[in-house]
Amino acid sequence: MLIDPQLQGIKWIRAKEKGRNLRFVRLGQKALLDKLKAALENGWALLIENLDQTVDAVLAPVIRRAGIKRGKKQFLKVGDTEVEWHPDFRLYLHTKLSNPHFPPEIQAETTLVNFTVTEKGLEDQLLALVVRKERRDLAELGEQLVEQQNGFKIKMKELEDNILFKLAMAQGDITEDVELIEGLEETKRIATDIETKAALARATQAHIRLTCEKYRPVAKRASLLFFLLNDLVQVHTYYITRWLLSSLSFTEAWTACRYRSTGATGSGTGRGR
Repeated sequence: MLIDPQLQGIKWIRAKEKGRNLRFVRLGQKALLDKLKAALENGWALLIENLDQTVDAVLAPVIRRAGIKRGKKQFLKVGDTEVEWHPDFRLYLHTKLSNPHFPPEIQAETTLVNFTVTEKGLEDQLLALVVRKERRDLAELGEQLVEQQNGFKIKMKELEDNILFKLAMAQGDITEDVELIEGLEETKRIATDIETKAALARATQAHIRLTCEKYRPVAKRASLLFFLLNDLVQVHTYYITRWLLSSLSFTEAWTACRYRSTGATGSGTGRGR
C-alpha cells in the first residue's frame, strides 16, 4: 500500500518493476478484473492507483492471499472464477490521500510505504537535482560509486557463503586439504582487494558529499518555498493550484525558472545565482 500524495511512489514503482510488465488500473474500470486475472496468471506486477478509503470486495481474497492449493499449484478466487496464482505476481495499492483511514484488515495484510514528502526529504531531492545540473560529473561519479559499493557487498557475501560451504563439505583434517587452503587464500586475497577499493570509494564519496554541500542553501530555500506555497491554502482555497499538489511538478517548475533566470543574466556559465 503506497501513500503517495506527491506521486513520487508511482515513479519509484515504474523504475522498480520496469522489467516485470507493470500494469496500471483504477477501481471502477471495466478492465480491472481482466488485468488482475492476467497479472495473477502470468506473474506480472499490477498497480491499482488512486484508491479512496474503501477497497473493492473482489480484491479481498488477493489481499488476504487466500490461496486454494490443488496439487502443486495455488489458485485465487477472483469474482466467480478461480485463477492460477503465479509466485511472481505482485500487487501494489496506491492512494493520493495523505492520511487515509483504511479498514484494519487492509493495514494488517499489506506493507504500508509512506511516500509523503517532508521538508528535509524534498531538500535532499532538490540538492541532488542542483548537483546534477551544476556538476553532472560528480552526480554520475557518485551514482557509480554507490553501485560499486553495492557490488562489493554482494561479492563479500558470496565469498563468505563460499567459505562456509567449503568448510561444511570438508572431510578429515582440513589442515591437510590443499585445495581448501588454496581456496581460502584466494578468498582472502579477493576480500583484501575489495576492502582496499571500498576504502578508496568511501574517501571519494566523502569528497563528493563535501562538494555537494556547497549547494545545500539553494536546495534548503527551494524546499522551504514549496511548503510555504503548500500552506497558502490555509489562508484561502484560491491558492490551490494543480501543479502545487505534486512536488515533482514543483521541482520541474523551479528548475525551469531558475535556469531561465540564469540565461537572462547573460552569464554564459550555465549556473544559477
